[in-house]
Amino acid sequence: MPAMDPQARLKHRIVLYILIRLVLATLFLGIAALLLYGGQWDLIDRERYFYLVAAIYFVMGLSAAGLPAIRDMRTFAYVQLYADSIIITAMVWQTGGVESVFSVLYFMTIVASAYLVYRRGALIIAAVNAACFSVIGFVSISGMMEQGLDRMEIAPIYADLLVKVFGFFLVAMLAGELAEQVRKAGVRLAEEEAQVRALEQELASVVQSLSMGLAVLQRNGRLRSANRPALEFFPELKTEKVVDVIPQFEEKEDVWEVEIERQDESPQVIFVSRSRLEDGGAVLTMEDVTSLREMEERVRREERFSAVGHLAAAIAHEVRNPLASLSGAVQLLKVEEEEERLMDIVKREIERINELVTRFLQSTRRTEFHPIPTDLEELVKQVVETFSQDQQYADCIDVHVKFQPLSPMPLDRERVRQILWNLLLNAAQAMPDGGSIRISGELVGARVRLMVSDDGVGVDVKDLNRLFDPFYTTRVGGTGLGLATVERCAREHGGEIWVRSKAGVGTTFAVWLPVKRQGRTAELKMQGA
Repeated sequence: MPAMDPQARLKHRIVLYILIRLVLATLFLGIAALLLYGGQWDLIDRERYFYLVAAIYFVMGLSAAGLPAIRDMRTFAYVQLYADSIIITAMVWQTGGVESVFSVLYFMTIVASAYLVYRRGALIIAAVNAACFSVIGFVSISGMMEQGLDRMEIAPIYADLLVKVFGFFLVAMLAGELAEQVRKAGVRLAEEEAQVRALEQELASVVQSLSMGLAVLQRNGRLRSANRPALEFFPELKTEKVVDVIPQFEEKEDVWEVEIERQDESPQVIFVSRSRLEDGGAVLTMEDVTSLREMEERVRREERFSAVGHLAAAIAHEVRNPLASLSGAVQLLKVEEEEERLMDIVKREIERINELVTRFLQSTRRTEFHPIPTDLEELVKQVVETFSQDQQYADCIDVHVKFQPLSPMPLDRERVRQILWNLLLNAAQAMPDGGSIRISGELVGARVRLMVSDDGVGVDVKDLNRLFDPFYTTRVGGTGLGLATVERCAREHGGEIWVRSKAGVGTTFAVWLPVKRQGRTAELKMQGA
């Protein structure tokens, strides 16, 4: 809450002073009226008392009515105090002079001046009151002396006058000093409050500028406060209990990872840390470690590709040369007609081994990257046409292509063919009884999303994280290199790939390729439905 303006603060005090003045005036005038009309007070006649009361309430009403239009509250306060001194002087003059019971109101005015205008104002009003009261005293004493009273009879009046005048200044000093101390304490408090607010704003600014999410929870699990990243990670925290929003929150561990789904349907890994508070609440810190986990995954895959390379080189050296000799020797053998079938089996298996070695070498060989402007839709149709000639799938697999109009984009045509061929082959092998494959392409922002979907057997969620690992396969007889090659080719384009699959329902692969040439760094993203 911002500090009150000095003018507004003084206005608030003046309003309070007017109310108190009204109450005190009503109280004193009411007591005087009872005494007057009860015949117990004859210092003033009823008519003059009536006019006095009317004048007092008129002045108080006028000051209250004019308050909203006043701009300089300090000057207005002094005017009020001077007016009150004059009113009190009139009351004292009309009700017994120095000996009037209303003289005590001078002290109240001095105390009020200390409250409104502090020590200096209290001394000024004390001096004004002293002057007014002294005038009344000297006039009263002069009248008494004219009436022939001796000095001994007048001495008590002198004493009373001096004591009250001295009391005016004493009360002004004490009340002023107290008011000054209160004012200084108020100033210090306002400064400290301003510093606290500045620190709060600075802290809030720092917290909001953090890339890390920060949330403070109440004892009942509801959100107390949070910065922008925390609400971006878990927007439901605004309305729901934390236990219903953040998985694994009720577990004993105070550090854990949560996987959530982003707008592009790819997973996001959030590292959550909890610090418990003494009041039963908690402070949660949340950090997006998706890129870190993906980097770890890429490093792991690169290590496996490196192992594949060494293995492929060893196979090429240890297997291919003896295999060539064996193939030549078998072809020179003369066999009987009934043994021809066995010879064909030997030749076929030798060719299969040679093809397997070739595929190993192709999957690990680093070739030059040659992007050229390419019509992706036309390239897809060429690969589909070639795939449709395969007699194994020609009669049982239907391929449907649906593309949005796209401009030519820089692509390595051979690598894109590898991506498409392996995804088509993977989809076809997932549908042993036949089915349809759907290929689509559309522009999403600065990238083209190429999607290949099938209605095959699907993949269990537990296998998705390893689907692109070299040599990992869920198919009997598979090498586990096809999808690893797809992921590497997409990454070399500066793109990424993710897969969504459900066992018994089907699988969808999405390859994101940049419209403009980028670095050869990509990200792998996977998601289970």
